[in-house]
Amino acid sequence: MKISISRFLRFQKKLSKLYEEHFASAAAQCGLSKPEADVLIFLANNPEYHTARDVAIYRGLSKAYVSRAVDRLQRRGFLQVETQAEDRRVQNLRLTEAAAAPVGELQAAQEVFFAGLTQGIPAEPAQIAVDVLDQIMKNTDITR
Repeated sequence: MKISISRFLRFQKKLSKLYEEHFASAAAQCGLSKPEADVLIFLANNPEYHTARDVAIYRGLSKAYVSRAVDRLQRRGFLQVETQAEDRRVQNLRLTEAAAAPVGELQAAQEVFFAGLTQGIPAEPAQIAVDVLDQIMKNTDITR
């Protein structure tokens, strides 16, 4: 099988652009900035990652982008920041009850986006595609 890297890269760029537009709209409907929404949804969807550093690394966002969003979310009561006793440089980010409603709306927006992407694709091939993408992610070193 001949793999067209340019086709794969075009797909990735188009998918990323569409998602960013869709998600920015969902964020605005929740009264959130895009950075705030990015941080909230990442923490909600990835409970094993709970520091600003994790958000920056795994979402490919700048530390400053994440830091400003964390500050705003904390002021709005959506995040609680807890300093680790064993290493005071590390701060764990915890979603508060106040974040539940916007997180639910953002997750629903993600589901709508994914449903649109997989429209007309039967469940089994769609799951195979997700499994393939998961394997591709495993084959990459995203922390480099």
